[in-house]
Amino acid sequence: MPKLRCINIDWLEVYVLEPFALDAQYFVRQGYKVRERAYGTPMYQSMFTIYNGKEPLIEVRRDPYSKKSLAGIFDDNSVHLRLPNVQCYKQHPVEFLQAFIKRHHYHYVSTTRIDFCLDFNTFDYNRDVPNFIRKYMAGRYFKMNQSRLTAHGADSWPLREYWSLKWGSQESALTTKLYDKTAELTTPGHDKPYIWDAWRDAGLDTQKEVYRVEFSIKGAELKRLRKEEIERVEMVDTNTGELFNKRMKAERFVMLDFNNYPTRDACLFTFMALADKYFDFREATNTTQGNPQRRDRCPKVALFATSEEQRGYKPMRFVTKPQPGKTLLMLAKKLISMAQDPDHYTHEFREDCRTIAAQLIRESRMKEHGVELPIIREALQLQQDRAPMTDKQFREFIERYVSKTDNGFYHPPRDCPF
Repeated sequence: MPKLRCINIDWLEVYVLEPFALDAQYFVRQGYKVRERAYGTPMYQSMFTIYNGKEPLIEVRRDPYSKKSLAGIFDDNSVHLRLPNVQCYKQHPVEFLQAFIKRHHYHYVSTTRIDFCLDFNTFDYNRDVPNFIRKYMAGRYFKMNQSRLTAHGADSWPLREYWSLKWGSQESALTTKLYDKTAELTTPGHDKPYIWDAWRDAGLDTQKEVYRVEFSIKGAELKRLRKEEIERVEMVDTNTGELFNKRMKAERFVMLDFNNYPTRDACLFTFMALADKYFDFREATNTTQGNPQRRDRCPKVALFATSEEQRGYKPMRFVTKPQPGKTLLMLAKKLISMAQDPDHYTHEFREDCRTIAAQLIRESRMKEHGVELPIIREALQLQQDRAPMTDKQFREFIERYVSKTDNGFYHPPRDCPF
């Protein structure tokens, strides 16, 4: 059975030209729900999100400030379209964006940003990720290419822990990240249930830490470059993943284009090509004279094993109900405890608490966190909590409520409170 890789596009943004004014009202007339932001972006005056019910479909940024008609640098009909993160984890995100562009007659110009990410519990060959990071930060490993490093962690004892490493600057056309994705998703307000489902579909162990390697490729920054300059910088070698200027052997390269990645297998091939160059680590060794060895001659650290048998996973399920946050879990547990406290609350108040708690549990995924409303009748609970009868109480009970029949069996009358 081929190994399934949890490969995804985590960010997809394109630059297009609109055929006419496709503003928020246009999409409202098309039957979509549109939520427009009260302010735009540094580049565009208008920004809105298109919804299908409660599900976000596309983010639209349009109407640039610096228009050519006003002696600016951008076409008047310039637009940026971005897939919301939830759409990137659907089965066919690229096909969806292609269909949206075609349906509304946009003219595609270029891909301004695309992120490829691979999630895993450990590196291949069972190499532990935290141990690898410690060795790298201790100087036992060195990275080829991308010398600019940003690290986040904690100076704890006895080990200094790091949970996020990033190579490349903000101006770099390509940046590389290695970080603990589980730690990010378990932070209050950052949970994304569809990513947990992707991990399960790919066969990852969600009870253990899941780590992510992510390559973020940026196209031309339209704030600085004119449209005719876009093709000059957006070139990527399809064999190695290396970015090049168009003037350098252009016949070997293609423009950075999201249309080239219609499937997860295509994304996986590109990720492995990028990893071979931009996630290349070498073990620090010395020469026979005791001097540090040249970095490119040091032995390579085996992290990802490439094989024709490996495939990108196929999403099989998609959960729309969000994971409950810490505050919501605390509220549900408090309502349940109040519903079970007849000593301090009235029956009507406790029933209201029970109703609200049941609605919270039904609308979210609280059962996965062990929060479930007990189904116990109050009368039965009172009987279970009642202290056992003494011998005297038992004789009084028999004399008062139980009568002997002709066949020798006792039975309580209908008015017996027990």
